[in-house]
Amino acid sequence: MATQAEIQEQQALLDAHRHTLSIYLRQRALQGQAFAPPSIENGINEARNNIRNIKKTLRSWAALVEDRPDDEEQSSTDALDDTGGRQGMSILSIIGLLIFFVGFALFGYVILSFISVGFSAIGGNSPTPPDTSRIPFQLIPIAQLGASNWLAAAGAVAGDTSFASLSPIIICPY
Repeated sequence: MATQAEIQEQQALLDAHRHTLSIYLRQRALQGQAFAPPSIENGINEARNNIRNIKKTLRSWAALVEDRPDDEEQSSTDALDDTGGRQGMSILSIIGLLIFFVGFALFGYVILSFISVGFSAIGGNSPTPPDTSRIPFQLIPIAQLGASNWLAAAGAVAGDTSFASLSPIIICPY
């Protein structure tokens, strides 16, 4: 069993190491954990090891020792579990993925709709002319695009369908 003087000496050392630890933690907080120099991290680890050893010694002497939150490193997952942050992040991640996939599916549907309407207009599988009012472009068949045929292409956009039997196609926006 230790004397009262030895216990008080160890408690004074414990207070000194806790004060040193608080200074290192403050420096790391000001600089950010990613930018803190290794000396700060080493100082934090050394102070915590000393605190751990002194607390172990005092408890072996049956002295009362207070546990403080900074005495040990709290893992980031423990901090998230206490606040429910990790569960909230998983819900946000799921919602984000759902929005992404729904948006991607809608984009694909729109593109495939344009392509299918375009191919039905090109293929001419139906005896009636295709309804091109649903697509934002006009399919214009043109034999050869020489200087004189540009006016003919413009006439086809305006509604002249005399070039319907020619095979090459040009896509012109409205």
